[in-house]
Amino acid sequence: MIRTDQVVVDARPRPGRSLRNQPVSKARGIVVQHPRRAWRNPVFKGTRIPVHDIADMLANGDHPSWIKKAFPRLDADKIRLAAIYALAYPRRGSPADQSAPVAPSKTFGDPGFRRRHQP
Repeated sequence: MIRTDQVVVDARPRPGRSLRNQPVSKARGIVVQHPRRAWRNPVFKGTRIPVHDIADMLANGDHPSWIKKAFPRLDADKIRLAAIYALAYPRRGSPADQSAPVAPSKTFGDPGFRRRHQP
């Protein structure tokens, strides 16, 4: 606590109040990223269900009951926390650049392909 003659600033946390990011920490607790599974995508613990896929389904307008029917191992709380996790931790990487044309590869039938001379 800081006191001056004009202003009193109390920076202590209020007792009995929960943390603002409690849903984020709860969402982080039900998600795991295993380096050898699911291409390092975050999945729900004990499953191989990608969290961002569930969040995308919610963003596309799918009802949570439809998602629960498609993925019976998820409960309503995990489905709700998937959206919170996806907002707090967006997907990594950048989208593929669709504007740049891809050069065709050279094959044996291509006249520009040169074979190595074998003795």
